[in-house]
Amino acid sequence: MRRGADFDEAIRRGYAGTRVSCHLGHVPTALARSALLSSALLALVPSCRDKPSGSPSSPARAAEPAASAASPPAQPHALSLPKEASVAFAIYSTHPLPELQALASAAAVARLITADLCGDAASCAKVRAFVAGSGFEVAALGAADAPPLPTGAAREVATKRLSPAERDSLDARRSVFTIRAHGEATADELPVRAAYAAATAVASKIDGLLFDPDTFELEGLARFTRHVITVPLGSSVFHVDHIVVHAFREADGTARLVSLGMSRFGLPDLDVKAAPFSLAEPLGMLLNAVASALVQGKRQAPLAISLEEVAKLAGAHAGDLHSGSRPSVPASIDLREVPREQGDSDNLLLRLVPSGGATATGYEALVDGLFGAGDDVVTTPEHDAELLAASQRAKAALPAALARFKARTDVGALLYVKLPFPIPDNDGSNEWMWVEVTTWDDAAIEGTLANEPERIPGLKAGDHVKGKRSDVFDYRLRSSDGGVEGGETTEIMSRR
Repeated sequence: MRRGADFDEAIRRGYAGTRVSCHLGHVPTALARSALLSSALLALVPSCRDKPSGSPSSPARAAEPAASAASPPAQPHALSLPKEASVAFAIYSTHPLPELQALASAAAVARLITADLCGDAASCAKVRAFVAGSGFEVAALGAADAPPLPTGAAREVATKRLSPAERDSLDARRSVFTIRAHGEATADELPVRAAYAAATAVASKIDGLLFDPDTFELEGLARFTRHVITVPLGSSVFHVDHIVVHAFREADGTARLVSLGMSRFGLPDLDVKAAPFSLAEPLGMLLNAVASALVQGKRQAPLAISLEEVAKLAGAHAGDLHSGSRPSVPASIDLREVPREQGDSDNLLLRLVPSGGATATGYEALVDGLFGAGDDVVTTPEHDAELLAASQRAKAALPAALARFKARTDVGALLYVKLPFPIPDNDGSNEWMWVEVTTWDDAAIEGTLANEPERIPGLKAGDHVKGKRSDVFDYRLRSSDGGVEGGETTEIMSRR
């Protein structure tokens, strides 16, 4: 069912803190990853060794089919888990190779780890002891042996979190320091604690840029330091910045979301498939909440996820995300192992399956229940003076927004416009819906319908549609970091 503007805006506010890489196709990501991880770094990531370049991953074992809409209620069951936690980083530097080689021992790295990177005395003692043990490996590599940096479109994806100066320095970074930590996944989370602490300490020493082969991201030291875990042993360590969620459109117009990076906690990655694309954002928030529950020790499905849990991870209040008159109902989510798809991490994969099944209807009911949305939040704007004035401002600003969108460097940016769609046999009435823009000219604008119509048979979310530029009522230009320009009419409606 179609979301109302107030629901959409509430989700947008809560979702701004969620780390999502939207619309990244998995084939390019897989090709880029295999090109970047040469044999030198693959030696630190054994699970990737036998994966041919650009080929689909093979599941470790046969997976159960995801529940369908006709499935009986899920019975409690234990979750499948990887054998151990494993995390690797590569640190690119301009410093001479002998300087990196002098650091390439567990003892040298342990001496660099200070309390601001590991927490209280008990935590630091265990982290340093882990670094000195058999589950921690380091190496210093010269230009001939170093993993090659990505090029072309792959570099654009991998470097989107770097500053322009950091991006420009990449080709001069010919020395690489690699770190791999692996071991039993326990409540202390020592492999991931040690890896983040050690990588940050080494990068600070050699002025390094850090590459994460699980999430396929390069980050500067200032941003990477945010991932460091300093809470006391046994505390919840998960933060949304520890993983990446890719959201992209399938050939049939539905959304698939998949996480990258859960293996560092010794846990399976998560996905959503066949969901309405208009629900990608709230489902991304929900996926993060499920990931957090697993890191906190939940090992049996179905899980019950509350709106408060979702809001906490998003840095919001539950009331900010609740968008209708109906009370929020905790989401009941089964987790079923499914085969990996091309470009996914070489890790077990669990699918989020609502009680209504892993279908468009099932995911709609899940989101409606959790966020308190439903038919009562669907609104067709009454064009009063305030709305018309805001719409005129949006029309005046649209040409400049289109120009910025055309010239964008942010690969995750999205532009939406609100267009009217005539309701058959209804005396000229319209449904006003958002369209994700793909092309335009002086007279028309085209794109993909982002909402599910209620009163227009034969039209559905994901369809290619075309409208007049003169009919645009409002626009919203979204950046991949959650920033939004425009949408003034939505803000007005959400106040009413």
